[in-house]
Amino acid sequence: SKCPCLLIGNKCDLNDRCLEQSEIEDFCRANNFYGYMEISVKRNIMVEETIDYITDIIMKRKENDLKAKKYELYLKNNE
Repeated sequence: SKCPCLLIGNKCDLNDRCLEQSEIEDFCRANNFYGYMEISVKRNIMVEETIDYITDIIMKRKENDLKAKKYELYLKNNE
């Protein structure tokens, strides 16, 4: 399975934007990103929340993979 990807934009504490929000959203959709978050490492804005978000996605995928494997094993044993 593919690794979940989250696009992260740093330096959200600055006023200079290089891209419009719609361009970012289009890029995320076109490349199957889980989303986009803006952070500022310098000012500690949304850093922990971003880590928590991507960790949650990874853990849920692992849990779903484990459930699928258990179900496959169940089917195999009951043939």
